[in-house]
Amino acid sequence: MVSHRFLVILTILALCVATSCQQSPSEKLVGIWQFSGMDATMDYVFKADHTFEVWAPSMDVEQSKGPWLEMDFGTWQV
Repeated sequence: MVSHRFLVILTILALCVATSCQQSPSEKLVGIWQFSGMDATMDYVFKADHTFEVWAPSMDVEQSKGPWLEMDFGTWQV
């Protein structure tokens, strides 16, 4: 039979592990997010150093198959 004290300790350890694995809102935002609308597609790049970049395909028909253009950049915070 498992003692009450053992169950309490096990529960506390489980809670500590569960809360330490959760990401902060800032960590959840880091990465590449893509917006696709009727007339445009843009990639939003949120970096861990709290900077961001916005990239979009060239509007020039001849360049549209080439590299994307950096449209904006800056810093972010939650």
